[in-house]
Amino acid sequence: MQSEIAVLKPFTPQLLLYEVGDTAVSIKDALTARGVILFGPDQLSRGHASTMYPNPDIVLANVTQWAEESSKAIQFLQSRISTGSPGTRLLCFSTMRRSPRFVLNLMEQGARYIRIADASMLLEAVELILAEASFESKRVPTFRIVHRFSQGTCAPGEEVAAVEFVRFGRTLQLRLALAERLSFNLLAEHGRIALDSAQIVSGLGDWFYRDHARNSGTRQIAKVRVATVKVIAQRIRRAMADVFDQEGVAFNPYDVLSSVRAEGSKRALYKLNAEVQWEHVLLQK
Repeated sequence: MQSEIAVLKPFTPQLLLYEVGDTAVSIKDALTARGVILFGPDQLSRGHASTMYPNPDIVLANVTQWAEESSKAIQFLQSRISTGSPGTRLLCFSTMRRSPRFVLNLMEQGARYIRIADASMLLEAVELILAEASFESKRVPTFRIVHRFSQGTCAPGEEVAAVEFVRFGRTLQLRLALAERLSFNLLAEHGRIALDSAQIVSGLGDWFYRDHARNSGTRQIAKVRVATVKVIAQRIRRAMADVFDQEGVAFNPYDVLSSVRAEGSKRALYKLNAEVQWEHVLLQK
């Protein structure tokens, strides 16, 4: 596998190269001129690069000579550099045309792709990704909650069918079970305030949740106890972490679903810090 890996940071960019024989000298010179540091494949093969470069901002991979099936190669990169950590972007580039199937496979692995003719195109792509990261760090994530079996507005009988992370028109569904979807919906409804576990349990006793999904012909009820709210919050955060990782964004699930100790109490206050949209799928008659 002929490949090249690079790690860049916005202010002290660093670059790690692996098997760089197929990389044009002009590209390597341009990266060096930008202030990056070059490493050979022997250093990478001796161990995990993440011990030297934890949480890199961008990982570059030259995929010009990669085989059509790239899944194993991407997995190798992720095992050697901590691309799985929130905030790290994986940017694959090629100097030759690759098939749509190849590009789609890279995207399914969470990578970005660009075909370049020269070093300037690669550097522009890097700067764009860094600018996106800076922009997103000042924002909160956007989620969409899908209500099925709706009659047009939020009302008892609807189903909280899915919670989706929305970014640049792309959506990724959070892997949430029923209790987590209902709790997410409740926290989104009260996004301006923080709720303790007793308030969450009380809120889930509202008419909307007692008659949840009744319009489908089968009610779907989740019994949530005060003692289980903490576990539900952790599951929601793990689901957030999965989609943030897939999209390579730097949102911290513990900031998005925050919890702080209430004064004079052992209970935590939970608050959803996000923009939330609701989509209503009309009941088919």
